[in-house]
Amino acid sequence: MLLSRAEKAFDSPDYVFELKFDGVRMLAYCGDGDARLVNRRGHGRTNTYTEIAAELKNLNRKVVLDGEIIALNADGRPDFYRLLKRDRVEKPSARFLKETPVRYAVFDLLASDGKTLTERPWQERRKVLERLFAGANFANIELTDVFPSAGKALFQAAARENLEGIVAKRSDGQYFPGRRAEAWIKIKNPNYQRPRTGNR
Repeated sequence: MLLSRAEKAFDSPDYVFELKFDGVRMLAYCGDGDARLVNRRGHGRTNTYTEIAAELKNLNRKVVLDGEIIALNADGRPDFYRLLKRDRVEKPSARFLKETPVRYAVFDLLASDGKTLTERPWQERRKVLERLFAGANFANIELTDVFPSAGKALFQAAARENLEGIVAKRSDGQYFPGRRAEAWIKIKNPNYQRPRTGNR
């Protein structure tokens, strides 16, 4: 699912809000003790983000997840250039994994145990996703935090921390694969500057 765009942040009881991460969009297909990672262009990335795939194998559930792969700099902020170093390497060495760690920020669940959930409201998909991750102890995978109604405050916080922006999602919105819809709206921080630490 693609994001539409708004120029200004807004508050609405019909939406929840998430931070927008400067990373690489990634689907995860999990089940039968296996996991596959596929990027937005349909290219496999399982052998690139081996530590993420290894953890997803432990879910022991047949699910399809949507999320963002991010790399953090020393300040704990997403660093796109640092991430590019990882995204270009297949079968990274143990040393490279340690030097350039990544995280998988999961924000949606498209299917569970053979049932497609894309036509369900976001709030229902989120509840199933939270139950799926309840009690899980992942080192490199996390669910995104969601903030009901208060988009303006979250956007201001993102701007203060030099983050890319926020995403607004309708609580009752469906997931439209491959389409751009008003159910998901990105509001970008116009002053955002990507950290340059990844190039050093």
